[in-house]
Amino acid sequence: MLYLFVFIFIIILYVMWDRFLWGTFITPLNVLSIPYAVAVVIIIIYQKIVPGIPEFYYPSLCIWIFGLTLFIIPSTIWAKCTRKMFKGRYTAIIESRKDDSYKLLRNIAFVCIALSLFKIRNLSGNIASFGSEDFSEQYQSSSILNHISVFLSCVFSYAIYKLDSNHKSSIIIIVGTLVGMFAIGTKSWIIAPFLIGYYSRLLTGKERLGMKTTIFPILIIVAIFFFSYYLAIVVISEQDMSNEFFVFICNHFVDYFCGGVLTLSIDYKMGFIEPQMSTALFAPIINVFNALFGLEYVKTVNPVFLDIGVLGTNNVRTFFGTIIAYSRNPALFVILSIMFSTFVYYIYAVSKQSRSIFILLANASNLTFLTFGFFDFYWLTLSSYEIPFIFLIMHVWLYSRHRNLK
Repeated sequence: MLYLFVFIFIIILYVMWDRFLWGTFITPLNVLSIPYAVAVVIIIIYQKIVPGIPEFYYPSLCIWIFGLTLFIIPSTIWAKCTRKMFKGRYTAIIESRKDDSYKLLRNIAFVCIALSLFKIRNLSGNIASFGSEDFSEQYQSSSILNHISVFLSCVFSYAIYKLDSNHKSSIIIIVGTLVGMFAIGTKSWIIAPFLIGYYSRLLTGKERLGMKTTIFPILIIVAIFFFSYYLAIVVISEQDMSNEFFVFICNHFVDYFCGGVLTLSIDYKMGFIEPQMSTALFAPIINVFNALFGLEYVKTVNPVFLDIGVLGTNNVRTFFGTIIAYSRNPALFVILSIMFSTFVYYIYAVSKQSRSIFILLANASNLTFLTFGFFDFYWLTLSSYEIPFIFLIMHVWLYSRHRNLK
């Protein structure tokens, strides 16, 4: 238990320090550390209540204590380099029509949504399979449609941010894009675009951080999780909503939120039993070149599934856990932790002073993928690079049209 008390003390210390540096609780370190800490507490309590769950190995917390200590170094440096303490809210973002090109993006989104819906309508001729694994594979069979889906995820986040009485058509974009998201059926890639838009609203003061604005996204995430399984089990598989269904959903939700935390502790206790996979940590960049030259893709999926009792099996190891489990190299762990912190805090610092909506969204993208650090190291996927890159391209495009933006 001493490890837990030290860990909680370190988390509180670092959270308050980052809050002091940047003037807000919504910082890269905080969105990375707090969900992980909550997941740790939940799994410790849950295993006391529910029998058949392996015991959490407390010394595994040392990985996150060390990782967060490295992560906070670039935060401190970037904050000091700006030579001022930020006061919480972003520089005012201009909302005039000429600046954010809302109408143009809305029209492009409508075309992309129409293509997505047309693809869904023509798949298999059986809407009953909507959201299933087979349906998802058919839907994503086209590389062009895959890129359209990523673009729509970006526009979905943009629409969440813009949604207000002056941008009512954002609702159409949100609903139309959600259909394609549920067709793919991956929960994280439904939740992530929502969080990107919601973080952007919080950072700019469209929503104020408080109890209600904290509980609301949690309820949305739970609803998305529940509906995904309802679609797959009740609608597609035609099973009844029995007590077994709700127990299954509950266990799977705990597995999703706490599974990476628990499997990291087990893996750490066993001495990391997966093969050395350092190259996988750079796979998205390497695979771009491999695709150009027709070479074999680098695989990123952890082949080792660990048994976590009634919660099932799991092969994810959290943000810092994946880095150390894949690399087995303390030096590479230090380099990657500092490198990613430097990258996300650079975007964060720039966005704090920018009036560009798209730099704001690029920053919110990084915050979102860090939030999922309780689950896995999300920069194993190309989309974690592609989504911020699309927002930065939008910013360059916008800047070229309106030189008055910073």
